[in-house]
Amino acid sequence: PPRRRGEGLARLVAQAGLDAAAAAGVPAVLETTNPGNVAMYERSGWRVTAELHNIIGLTVWILQYD
Repeated sequence: PPRRRGEGLARLVAQAGLDAAAAAGVPAVLETTNPGNVAMYERSGWRVTAELHNIIGLTVWILQYD
């Protein structure tokens, strides 16, 4: 909820996912269609592994956590 913004809840959930992927020995991968998110993810340790362009002009960035 908006009243909980700024408490770091999204970061906690994301870290739990990263921890689970590491424990399972699998890569953590995400995709975004928002170009503004790419730099934010990169600052958090993600790297772009693919940039896909579909027939309707939508760009999808695939990122993997290192």
